[in-house]
Amino acid sequence: MPSVLITNQFIAARTGSELHALTLARLFERAGWDVTCFTLLYGYPLQGEFEAAGIRVITLGSEELLANHYDVLFAQHRLAAEHVWNIGRISFGKVIVSVLGYLADAEQPPSFWQEADGFVFVSEETRDHVRAEYSLEGVPEMVFPNYAPAEYFDVTRKLPPSPQTVCALSNHPPQELRELVAHARDRNVQIDLFGYETTSVEVTPGLIAGYEAVISIGRTAQPCLAAGVPFYCYDQFGGPGYITPDNLSRHAYNNFSGRSEQTKRDAAALFSDLIAGYPEAASCAQRLRDIARDAYDLDALFGRLLAFID
Repeated sequence: MPSVLITNQFIAARTGSELHALTLARLFERAGWDVTCFTLLYGYPLQGEFEAAGIRVITLGSEELLANHYDVLFAQHRLAAEHVWNIGRISFGKVIVSVLGYLADAEQPPSFWQEADGFVFVSEETRDHVRAEYSLEGVPEMVFPNYAPAEYFDVTRKLPPSPQTVCALSNHPPQELRELVAHARDRNVQIDLFGYETTSVEVTPGLIAGYEAVISIGRTAQPCLAAGVPFYCYDQFGGPGYITPDNLSRHAYNNFSGRSEQTKRDAAALFSDLIAGYPEAASCAQRLRDIARDAYDLDALFGRLLAFID
């Protein structure tokens, strides 16, 4: 049984990187790997999901529990990865550096990046920034974008002419998004705001299917596209609004972060755009599902990742 050690700075909250670590751990286990995760901070609510999945997590201060050898080090987050790397007794068959962004220092490649057998990037934007800063010539690389698990493609949702219930998911909601909730309520539209700073919820097919549109960025995009629920791309950087087949590639390049079109709107303008653009967004929902099936199916992407590691 091959073994993999996945590092992540924290495993505690429902943030993108922490949920990505959980998803990868589950997939490696399902593929017959012996999986261990290492983190600097372990806590709830995400700890409960790792425990329920039976995934081994070792924390800072318990390094003696780490094995002496792993077939693969999946090095995600610089500090956690470097800490493990500097434990001299541990050897690795292959080193894969996973880069989930380029803005935060924690996302930078670790100091041992030149020892890597391959790089995995969350987006083309991140790949291009890292390429420009580091000499990766000759190092194998792949883009492993955010994804949609198979169950999201099974969601059936009849869309109305105009949205009455909207889900806003943000771990860093800008003030205008907070104000949008009350602005919409006064106009008989319900907007539920969830996230790290408000109410943390697990994003599931049932949650997405319970709404007629979703406002968010990043890893929420692909599940919404797969479920056929209109996705309005907006958060701390602003954003372009609804994702359509015509603009998808441009905004996917930036991982649906909003950085591709940093248009800021006040609450009133956000609401007007959310309502006015909805008919077109709803009309192309099936086309977006087909695109998502080809580009973002999780099982297919993980199969590519295993082939890349091999």
